[in-house]
Amino acid sequence: FLAATQTFTQEKIEYRVAGLTMEGCTCKVACNCPWSGVAHGCQGLSTIIVNGGSYNGVNLAGAKIAQGGVAGNRIYIYVDAKDAQRDAATAFAKGYWKNEGTVLAVRNVKIDLSGQAGRYTLTIDNGKIARLTSEPVLGGDKKNPVAHSNADTPWPLMQARAVTGFFHDGDISFTLENTNSYFNEHIETRSGL
Repeated sequence: FLAATQTFTQEKIEYRVAGLTMEGCTCKVACNCPWSGVAHGCQGLSTIIVNGGSYNGVNLAGAKIAQGGVAGNRIYIYVDAKDAQRDAATAFAKGYWKNEGTVLAVRNVKIDLSGQAGRYTLTIDNGKIARLTSEPVLGGDKKNPVAHSNADTPWPLMQARAVTGFFHDGDISFTLENTNSYFNEHIETRSGL
């Protein structure tokens, strides 16, 4: 699902978004989408918690965006932002995940992400639409997560495992258990990259 993390450009739209990203999908560990492109049929959800930056002059700090669905097919986008940020956060999310599939709807709902260092719990709409828990997959030193630094993404992917999770919106529904998850606590994407 992180194949969508390639930077996007929109004519005359200036943006810079920094924050944390986390995702889970139905693929086995590790999902190959970041290396071979969006795998049609990969089902997953991902989120960005924005801690700095702007889109078209609107400050996005504190905004949360997420998407879920079937990669390369159909997705839903979720936005949790202040009223003054909502339109800009929605426009950024649509551009950021434009390669993930047709956007069926954009919903303004609560998005929560708690935890750190790959041990996360994500809920969308208070767990009514989605819930995902993850844990890091540690490398040889048994301290740090496996890092994929040469993927088709503008930042390294830290490997995690989706311990449990589910997604349900419209006619798209799936569960996650012992499947792939990626995260990075220090992302930045901006126009002109």
